[in-house]
Amino acid sequence: MKQSRASEARISRYVRSLEKITEELEKTLEQPLLDMLLAGKSTLQRSRELLLCCPQPAALRWTLCGNTGMRELLLAFQSHISLDPRTAHASVIVSEDLKSVRLASHWWDLLNNLQGEAERPLIVLGAQSFTSGSHYWEVEVGSKTEWEVGICPGPGNDQGRVHGDPLSLACLNMGERFQLWIPHALEGPEDTGTLHRLGIFLHYEGGHLSFYNVTQGCLIYAFPPVTFQGPLRPFFSPGLIHEDNQPSAVTICPLSPHS
Repeated sequence: MKQSRASEARISRYVRSLEKITEELEKTLEQPLLDMLLAGKSTLQRSRELLLCCPQPAALRWTLCGNTGMRELLLAFQSHISLDPRTAHASVIVSEDLKSVRLASHWWDLLNNLQGEAERPLIVLGAQSFTSGSHYWEVEVGSKTEWEVGICPGPGNDQGRVHGDPLSLACLNMGERFQLWIPHALEGPEDTGTLHRLGIFLHYEGGHLSFYNVTQGCLIYAFPPVTFQGPLRPFFSPGLIHEDNQPSAVTICPLSPHS
C-alpha cells in the first residue's frame, strides 16, 4: 500500500510538471519568432528530461480481505455474457433468456440413454469468445453445493466439447460439508466465507484469471500468469443433485454497482 501511494505521488508530480510545460509552450507561441525559438529550446529540453524519467509503477496485489473498492474497479471491464444452448449437455436445461442453467430432474436417465453424453462434461459454454482485452462477469450460485465456472480454450463446437484444460473454480459436495476447489492447481483457494455470488475477471494479454467473492468483497483465487493462445470461452456447470435436493440454477447476473 505504501508503494502504491508513493507511486501515485510521483505520477501526480509528473502530471503537474507536464501541465506547467504545456502552459509555457502555449505562452511561447505568442512571442516573436526568435524569442519563441530560444524559449522553446529550453522548454523542450526540460520536456525531454521529464519524459525520460518515467515513474515506477507499483506492484499491486489483491489480498484476501474485504475490499469494497475492488468490485467498482472490476465493473469497468464488465462483459455481457449469455449462454450458447447449442453447446449444452443433454442433461442440463438452459433458460429462455440464455442467462441460467440447471440440471434436469431426470438427468440420470438422459446421461445413460443418450449416446456419447456420459463422456461429456455437464456444462454449457458462453456464446462469447475472447481473444484480447479485459473482461468481467458475475455468476449467482445461491446456496448450491456443487457447481463449476471458468474459461476453456478453443471456440468449442456445437456439441460443447472442450479442447485443452479449462481454468475454473469448482464447489464440491463433501457429504456433510462442501468446499471450493481449483482443478489442476497446486494450491487451493482460501476460505473467504459465505459465497452466493462470484465474479470472474479475465485479462487476456496479461494471462490473468481470477475469482472474486462478491458476497464478502474478497479475492478467492488468482491463477499464476499464463500465455493464452487462441479464443477463450466462459463455461458454466450446475453440478450434480444429491439426495432430495431440488435442481437449482447457476445464473449470469446483470451488473451494476448496487446489485
